[in-house]
Amino acid sequence: MVLCFSFVAVTYAQVRAGYEGPPVPDPQDLIDLVRNTVLAVHEGNSSGNYQKLFDMGSPAFQSAHPLANLETKFARLKDHPVDLSAVRTLTPLTTGAPTLDRNGLLRILGFFEIKRVQLVYDLLYDYDQNGKRWRVIGISLNPRDIPPEPDLIQPQ
Repeated sequence: MVLCFSFVAVTYAQVRAGYEGPPVPDPQDLIDLVRNTVLAVHEGNSSGNYQKLFDMGSPAFQSAHPLANLETKFARLKDHPVDLSAVRTLTPLTTGAPTLDRNGLLRILGFFEIKRVQLVYDLLYDYDQNGKRWRVIGISLNPRDIPPEPDLIQPQ
């Protein structure tokens, strides 16, 4: 599932210096945010119950993706043999600093290496002022098989 948004990005470091919007999560909170989002998808794929993921969603996410439709949204991921539960103990690798757009949406890009699979993520969050927490507004999870390393021919 890919949700497209346009971004005018501000880097994490720039945001820390004089940003007036929602609080930027510290590095450990960013790791927890990514892990918890992927694990909520895993829980839904494993049990068929996506309530946890739905509850993590912003009102915009919930209206665009009703609870009854979430299984369909993640069917391709569910059919891939990647074990998302491994995310519990893995540290996400980022492909750049988290960014905030001019609307205060937080975008985190990166991947997890799970055995022979790279789980590439593109996650978007909206800050809930009332609940004082970041809520999912967009999720893209794409497993990519990592090709095996070629056998090197040793000189004789």
